[in-house]
Amino acid sequence: MRGIRKKIILNTTIITVILAIVTSIVLSITANLLIDDSMKQTLAPFAKTASKSVESNLHLMSDRIALISQNEIFKNTEATKTEIQGVLDNAASGIEFTWLAIYNNDGALISGSKNSPSMISDRKMYRLMNDTQNIVIDDPEASDNGLEINVGKPIVSGESIIYYLVGSYKYDVLNDIISNIQIGHNYSALIVNRDGLVVAHSNTAIVTQQVSDLFHNDEQMMTLMQQIKEGLTGSKAVHINNTDTVVAYSPVNGANWSLVITVPKSEFMATAISAIEINALILLVLLATSLLITIRFSGRISKSLGNVTARIKKLADGDLSSSVDILHTQDETETLSISLKNTISDINGYVYKLTHALEQLSNGNADILVDGNFSGDFIVMKDALNNIITYLNNILSYLKQTSSDLSHSTRKVADNAMMVKNATENQFDAIRRLEEETEAISRGAAAIDQNAAETQNLMQTASEQLHSGKEQMNNTLMAMEDIRINANDITSITKLMEDIAFQTNVLALNAAVEAVRAGSSGSGFAIVANEVRRLASQSAESAKQTASMIEQTQKSINAGADYALKTSEIIEQVTDISQNISNIADSLAYSAQGTHEALGKVAKDINSISQFAQDNLESSSALAEQSQEMAHKAENLYEMSSRFKLREDVNVRYLND
Repeated sequence: MRGIRKKIILNTTIITVILAIVTSIVLSITANLLIDDSMKQTLAPFAKTASKSVESNLHLMSDRIALISQNEIFKNTEATKTEIQGVLDNAASGIEFTWLAIYNNDGALISGSKNSPSMISDRKMYRLMNDTQNIVIDDPEASDNGLEINVGKPIVSGESIIYYLVGSYKYDVLNDIISNIQIGHNYSALIVNRDGLVVAHSNTAIVTQQVSDLFHNDEQMMTLMQQIKEGLTGSKAVHINNTDTVVAYSPVNGANWSLVITVPKSEFMATAISAIEINALILLVLLATSLLITIRFSGRISKSLGNVTARIKKLADGDLSSSVDILHTQDETETLSISLKNTISDINGYVYKLTHALEQLSNGNADILVDGNFSGDFIVMKDALNNIITYLNNILSYLKQTSSDLSHSTRKVADNAMMVKNATENQFDAIRRLEEETEAISRGAAAIDQNAAETQNLMQTASEQLHSGKEQMNNTLMAMEDIRINANDITSITKLMEDIAFQTNVLALNAAVEAVRAGSSGSGFAIVANEVRRLASQSAESAKQTASMIEQTQKSINAGADYALKTSEIIEQVTDISQNISNIADSLAYSAQGTHEALGKVAKDINSISQFAQDNLESSSALAEQSQEMAHKAENLYEMSSRFKLREDVNVRYLND
């Protein structure tokens, strides 16, 4: 059971590590918040206290100047320059002034130390003294002697300024105060004026620089400088130059200055980091201790569960004979081992009884009953097996009886199916013969239909030819009528020709007579007259012959016309008869076509009946085969059910219900 041991160790380690990480994170966040709050609450009062210290020193410098300005000699208009210089030298001897001088109301030097400036009218403090008529502390400025702080006071007579007393102190006065502020190692303390100019810093090179240059125009610092310039007191955490920093600020009253202290949070995080490191070390020790305890404890659990799991695997593989090793751990694993041993023992007993019952069933003995004490869900198995045995007895008994009845019934069904098969075969043969005869009749009807159609076509052709012959005969009659009329005309012409020939002959005769009378001179004319008479005789003879021929032709034409008329009447009668025959042929063709179509439908229906008969034959054959097979199977089923030994009190009707 190395798996569960690993899981216990892994889960314990994960939980311990998570707790350590969460504790460290909570401790870090808490320390960070606590330090932020402490720095904000501590640095603001500290800055205010430091600013008060600066104020005290500035007041001391101001008081010295004010005390010197109260000397009556400065208000005596008759005092000489030597007297004034003597007062100034006397005052400077006890105080460390860089220089001390007095100026007129125009800012010009009247008397003072050697290094005193000759004119102050161009300085800011001059304008402030003139405006406020009070003590003014000027911002530090660089000179040949280094950084100096100038303090001036106007000397007033009545309501007008007559002198300006100005004394210059060394910058060390402010530098000592700034240097005495000790907050960690990386702190920064400075004094700025309202214009954002650095007036005091531990590094004198920074003095007179702009705060924006010192902090590289940091946005958060520039925003905070607006509050500082307004003379507010407070503290705020900002991010300057990638460093979390707390800035505390407080105004320096009397000088329009503000003291600013910047302290990186890391200066105060050392203790918190040490606490976090100690906490991490303690957590590591606790983690190692918990791992040792967990390994020892999980080993015992793993060993106990390993024995139980190995035995359960054997049980899953069907091993019911191996013993169960019990470890006396006095916990749930010992209880699990004992329960597994009892379970395997009980299962052995149950399996033996169930196996014995199943072996009896497999040997065909259904007259059995599973008895004995079963517990838990095994009671359900026992009852289920007994119910199965009872149900098997019922179903086998019912099966035996039913198979016997089924055997007799299927045998009868098989016999009936065989009879149906034989009858269907006879029916199929009869329908097949009927189908063949119907097909023969259909072919004959088709031939009749075809002949009728051909007869119809021939009669149609004959009718058309007779109609054409009738028209030709009518045309012939008309032509013969025209010939007869022309023959009559020719007869008239022939008679006219006979008359002309007769008259010509008479004229020729007269001409011959006259020629005779003329003698020899008329001999030629006589010859002509004789020739004309001869021709006239021939013309008359030809006209007679022509008339005779025309008369004969006219008789023939009249006879032909009579024959043609009779022929036309006969053709008319034949045409009517042909039309009647054509109508009869049409009716015959229509009847033959209807008969052919009806026979086609009958043949189709007989074909369908033949197909049905064939299907019935196949179905009856299959039914007969299946009935035979069913009867055989029913007999086999009866034989198989007879092999079982059943209870004598089996309730077959229960199964039927």
